[in-house]
Amino acid sequence: MDKYDSSCDTRNTYWDTDYFEYWQSKVEEARFNLINNKNNPDTTEDDTIYSRIFSITPFQQGNLLDVGCAWGRMFDLYLVKLEDIFGVDISTRMISEAKDRYPSCKTNLFSSPAEQLPFTTSFFNNVVCIATFDALYQELALTEFCRVLAPGGLLYISGKNTNYLCDDQNALA
Repeated sequence: MDKYDSSCDTRNTYWDTDYFEYWQSKVEEARFNLINNKNNPDTTEDDTIYSRIFSITPFQQGNLLDVGCAWGRMFDLYLVKLEDIFGVDISTRMISEAKDRYPSCKTNLFSSPAEQLPFTTSFFNNVVCIATFDALYQELALTEFCRVLAPGGLLYISGKNTNYLCDDQNALA
């Protein structure tokens, strides 16, 4: 894919329905240590790892864009360090939930694919894409991250994992 075509993108349907409850349950399990993460391949890490990463490599002063922000899962970590937080997610349902949970960020939250960000060039000092990069059209998304990131800004990227359920064809794809 050389150029993003929103008319061909059906990912939003999946993220707005099946995945919404699934992802919330996995994050809650990790947060409250209700499962042994090492023995369950269908899980996510808790937020302490990200807190450590952001302590070792602190944000640039200014603003931050969270690409694939979901319901604002990481906003509490960001808001300790920065005030000007923006978020995008392809799921309109996730963005609606983020607006409910973080009213102070409401005007900075947008439903948008990562491959076509609704921001001007060099607008952000920090761009974060945690646990979602593997679900994107990576070359197009990375091009967009670099476009909206200011010179000298920081880019943080991670994928979800490689331990998908065997029947999760959308994630495996």
